Amino acid sequence: MNKPILPTESAHLDSASLEELRARFQCKIAAIVPAWNESHRIAPVLDVLVSSGIFDEIVVVDDGSTDGTAAVAAKNPGVRVVCHDTNQGKGKAMDTGVRATTAPFVYFSDADISGFGGGEIAKVVSPVLDGKVDMMIAMQNRVIFSSPLVLKLIPLLGGQRALTRELWLKVPDVHKTGFGIETALNFYASHWGGGLAYEVFPTLKQTIKERKSGLAQGMWNRFRMCVEVARAVVVLQRSDLPDRVKAARRNLLQAVVGACGLATSLVLMAAAFQASACSSIGPILLNEPACVDTSSSLVPAFALAAWSIYRLISCFRHDAGFRICGRRRTRIEFS
Repeated sequence: MNKPILPTESAHLDSASLEELRARFQCKIAAIVPAWNESHRIAPVLDVLVSSGIFDEIVVVDDGSTDGTAAVAAKNPGVRVVCHDTNQGKGKAMDTGVRATTAPFVYFSDADISGFGGGEIAKVVSPVLDGKVDMMIAMQNRVIFSSPLVLKLIPLLGGQRALTRELWLKVPDVHKTGFGIETALNFYASHWGGGLAYEVFPTLKQTIKERKSGLAQGMWNRFRMCVEVARAVVVLQRSDLPDRVKAARRNLLQAVVGACGLATSLVLMAAAFQASACSSIGPILLNEPACVDTSSSLVPAFALAAWSIYRLISCFRHDAGFRICGRRRTRIEFS
């Protein structure tokens, strides 16, 4: 079992830092904790959120738990608990939490984390409150994340994230279901919002599904999560891309086709010229077969080259350009 977060020096901001944070950002921010059967892990997480002093309100959404999670959360006087009668998935729980508050900024926290105190929380919320990005994500320190390229390519599925309410409202309700919500938030921050940032926090830990539910059930839950994330990626790329990105991708495809056509035409020309030269010289040795004149193949080769050049020129004249992705992910490294 992971060591719980305790409200010690690493779990809260000192009074000077807290006053500085509130002086810089005269705004309301709410912490939302979606939870399902987390009665043994949620209390230390709530202690940190309350003792940090960062949040104007803290909302726990009990997503149909059967182990008394809501009762454990309600023991903390600084927390408001909202309950689902049945389990509706992480996305629905997060949406219920957002609807339960009017705060213009929200901070989502998983209920099963450890090693993440008030100082780390402040680093997550500050870039969003500063207006640098629409969303900031805290990632665990996994071995695979040691490669910057990996972090630029994989879905950022960290449950600790701060974002604007405006970004949340941009995401259609159809995507606010299950584990696909985090993928949808990343997509909309990149393509329809003000971008996203992330950082890897060495102390951040999370209880794995296999430890919470047992090996077999945990692996099944993980498989379902991967399926939901993959489905969200496919649906978002197919139906939610901005028109400018769709046009840029068509433009890039046209450029690739034009480049391949031009390369093919050059190969055909080279082959035709070689065959024509060989035919004019004639066989030198009696046992060497005569070459056939294939100069007529130059006509389609030149036609293909002309068509390919036209396609390439039209690509560079197209207003869409070649920006096939949204805003770049920004890594914010803290000292």
